[in-house]
Amino acid sequence: MRKYFFAMTPYHIILSYSFATGSKNNILILLPYFKGKGLISALEDSNTEERVFDDIILLKSYRGKESGISGFLKDLKHRTEIYLHNKNVIDSIPFKNSELFIFNDIIFESQVLMHRNRENNGKNYYVEDGLAAYINRPDPRVPEFLHYSFMLKKIIGRGRFSHIKHHATHPYLDGCFVNHPDIIREDIKLEVKRLPIYHEKLAESSFIERVASYYNLSSLKDRERDICMVFPGNLFEISIIYGIPLAKITDFYLKIIESLKDKVDVMIKFHPRESVDVINRMSMDESIFPVNATVPSEILVTYMGNKVKAIIGDISTTLISSSNITRVPVISTAAILGEHVKKENLKEWDGFIRLMRMFKIKVPSEIPDLVKSIN
Repeated sequence: MRKYFFAMTPYHIILSYSFATGSKNNILILLPYFKGKGLISALEDSNTEERVFDDIILLKSYRGKESGISGFLKDLKHRTEIYLHNKNVIDSIPFKNSELFIFNDIIFESQVLMHRNRENNGKNYYVEDGLAAYINRPDPRVPEFLHYSFMLKKIIGRGRFSHIKHHATHPYLDGCFVNHPDIIREDIKLEVKRLPIYHEKLAESSFIERVASYYNLSSLKDRERDICMVFPGNLFEISIIYGIPLAKITDFYLKIIESLKDKVDVMIKFHPRESVDVINRMSMDESIFPVNATVPSEILVTYMGNKVKAIIGDISTTLISSSNITRVPVISTAAILGEHVKKENLKEWDGFIRLMRMFKIKVPSEIPDLVKSIN
């Protein structure tokens, strides 16, 4: 039976690669929701060598909207071209008694794929992507069905696209794969299976090595000491949304780094949208070595393997995906930062803390406890 994997992010690619390793008749359908053609080139080159996938089918991704009326017209034209192109590519895929694995059943391409596969006696499976299988995200300010792109998808999809509010609820799904079946959302009514164990050989695959080479990461493995990886969320946005003074957040992370730098080398990867001021302030400590913010965190964790001593972050889903990849301590600073959160945002923030604990992520209440978690 042929297996199709529909991936959109580097983490999806890692899971698909790991899922497919050791089996035959696998095809990857890639809709790149990330920047960097080097990652795609590395994937294609390594697949030529290792033949994990019989084929890699590349779809076109949305590039974003410009402002103004002219921006609207360009966006409408751009979306039309993309949806038509991707639909035509999907319609050409020879589904027959196949298994399709997707990470998001809400988007247009996923739904067209599921319809095509079901029409040809196939089975469709949802694979967890971050927190979506465990919590229902708040409704967007503007419902999707009120956006002009929704009608565009309906017209182009010809009955194969509909409004789905939450992940893993599309009627054409036959089951789902998650890491934590015991805590999935109650509204998921599918047959639930545990995700296959993360393939340890993936870290040594030519795919990971090629991506590491593209981002010039090889020097990280040459360091004598173990490495503590710090993955802050977008600190500037966290400060604005949750009312934590930005200086307090940056000082807090600098204190953590100061407490660790005598024991381990501290590597920090800022959020791709982080402000220049935050990056400059936190880069003043010469003991920190920053990594290119565009490097996918999951690729970095996989590549570094046994060199990683611990992973630290706050409320980023990177902590969730990292906990699925590595066995080293994954630690959230959410409880320590929580005392500075605005009162009206405490309920939401406490929800993040509960989720982190559900995923077995350590959530210490003080910096000394955090340091002890690493020793």
